[in-house]
Amino acid sequence: MTLETVRRALRSPVRNVLVEAAGGCGKTYEASELAADLGRDLPEGSEVLLLAHTNAAVQEFTRRTRGAGARVRSTTIDAFCLDLLSPYAQRLALATPLRRWVGIGAGRIPFADLAPQAVNLLTRCPAVGTMLAYRYPLVILDEHQDASVSEHAVVASFRNLGLCRIRIFGDPMQAIYEAQPGQTVAWDQLMREAGQVVSLDMPQRWEAQPELGDWIMDARSELRAGRCLPLAQAPGCVRVANVAGLGCVGFGHGKQGLRRRFELSPDQAQGERQQYCLDTTIMYGVCTLRAPEVIS
Repeated sequence: MTLETVRRALRSPVRNVLVEAAGGCGKTYEASELAADLGRDLPEGSEVLLLAHTNAAVQEFTRRTRGAGARVRSTTIDAFCLDLLSPYAQRLALATPLRRWVGIGAGRIPFADLAPQAVNLLTRCPAVGTMLAYRYPLVILDEHQDASVSEHAVVASFRNLGLCRIRIFGDPMQAIYEAQPGQTVAWDQLMREAGQVVSLDMPQRWEAQPELGDWIMDARSELRAGRCLPLAQAPGCVRVANVAGLGCVGFGHGKQGLRRRFELSPDQAQGERQQYCLDTTIMYGVCTLRAPEVIS
């Protein structure tokens, strides 16, 4: 899909656009440019809301949009929920002042509890959601494949009460957490809810080595289809190193799902159950592909 097609969709009047953005294909750049472009024309009192999962991502988006003359608020979903809940903490039977009681430790309110409480507030008081929808006419959700059901529901609670547009960026192949029905938002659900689904699938990070970028995209497609990495077609900059004891990592697909069969000669195979377990850091631009020893 061309960049022009994706950019038109992002700036269109469609209420909910889902962008599947493979690693290294310009997700952060496009999200930042979108926030800066549309944030310049907003009236006083309105902002583009950019919600991320980590402080590092917030800092990066802030750096990229600073100086653009745009009204953009970048924050984590936890911080957004905390700010939303604080004025209503007493009415919601939460400890006050709320900020002092949120964190890790006995007797404290876990960060994971903030989104469900925010959904509770927005459900009980739709007027708050309507206010949010008008204050934030554009909401950008970063790495949304890692959102919990409650975190997704926070934005959905005020998306439907006003005229705000939602732009969701994510990649199910980069999910940090194991898929847990009822706890993590399902990618299929996001696709069903979207008014338009587009893809950022043109490598941008490897301009100096376009053959590497093309191969990484091909490798991603093979892994997603449940097949092994196409090592025979790998460019010369990709090296395979055996690393003993390297364990499986889920990346949202389950540990078993990342075990890919290799085509081994009979003397190498030593039985049908032997497989390689791959470290998928290759998908994020690392030239060295790490694989552990053969395991049974």
